[in-house]
Amino acid sequence: MFRPLLLLLLGIFGCNEYFLHGEDHRDGPEDLATTEDDQTSTTSTTTTTDPWTEVDGCVAPVPDHVDLSHVVWAEPGVHFYVPDPTWAFASLHASRQLDGLGAEQDLRLSPSYFLATGLKESFLGCSEETGADPQHPEHAYERKVLADHDGCMQLESTTAWIELCRMYPGELDCDQVGHADVISSTDQDVTGRDNVESSMLAAAWYGVFGYAMLPSHGTDPDTWFAAATDPLAITKMVALVYNRGAWSGEIDFVLSGCQNSNIEDCVSAGSVAWDYVDAVGSYVTDMHAAVADGQCYDADVSLDDAHRWVDSLEPMFPGFDAVAAHSAVESAFLTASNGAHVSNFQQVAIPVTDALDDAWSLELTCPNAELSYWYGQTCP
Repeated sequence: MFRPLLLLLLGIFGCNEYFLHGEDHRDGPEDLATTEDDQTSTTSTTTTTDPWTEVDGCVAPVPDHVDLSHVVWAEPGVHFYVPDPTWAFASLHASRQLDGLGAEQDLRLSPSYFLATGLKESFLGCSEETGADPQHPEHAYERKVLADHDGCMQLESTTAWIELCRMYPGELDCDQVGHADVISSTDQDVTGRDNVESSMLAAAWYGVFGYAMLPSHGTDPDTWFAAATDPLAITKMVALVYNRGAWSGEIDFVLSGCQNSNIEDCVSAGSVAWDYVDAVGSYVTDMHAAVADGQCYDADVSLDDAHRWVDSLEPMFPGFDAVAAHSAVESAFLTASNGAHVSNFQQVAIPVTDALDDAWSLELTCPNAELSYWYGQTCP
């Protein structure tokens, strides 16, 4: 009785998705007054050999130590680095979750996308315990308290989190697990968690939802992207949907006018959406170039680091067997490291992340039934 009215309202207001990562959250206070540098596109004239599946400079393509050419929160000359091994595991895991879609959906996002999104959303300043770059001690991410409520990836409690609960009821028990438990960074002093890792995974799942909603704009995304000339077309479109929501008119502008040019060329010039897509596209371009040159996260990581990463995801999946997950991850780590409790990230990362998914049968799929129920859409 109530669902038709709900769907009508969603069609009009986009389920508040227009406000997802909206103006008040696009970059934080430093970026509200946009500078001239912010409005100068750094990606429209850049050439690259991506898509990211061609970026094979490392076994685990997590970038590290990258001097960014685009400002971050109006700050030029930012040096990107991965501050914690669990963040490296998390970005790789989120990316490999999308690999699991196989032929079901053409959406693929590199680890760089998730790290770039964190930079744009919160300047990666969502943890009280983020340390300085050990290779460049003068570089450190500062805590951004204003970003705490929606966490490092700024997944809003009243929009994106609701969509995740609707789309993945079999994986996310939202009667037990709330946004404050696995996304927000507000209570990290009490919980001991900044929720970076679970937020990255949630961002991957939201990406599948956003991509699956593109047919509502009258286009089959797999076909459209196959012919798109922008080498980062999928990455930029997912960034646009993430920032503006699945109902944004900016999506229509891109789909109707930018299959043969860079995605940001069809986003309203000077807008929040344009700034967001341009910035994320630039960060990812720089990170992919670094990965292609073998400039990846290759620090030594410990078995304890792998266990900490599993610990960070346990609150998201309270019904899953945590003991089995830890056992599988430990076995995979020790096998890959030849029994050593400390090993290079590149040697152990993929076996470790895959072991968790196998232990929990955590296979990401396009939520066809839920899309049909809530929005009358089917997976592309």
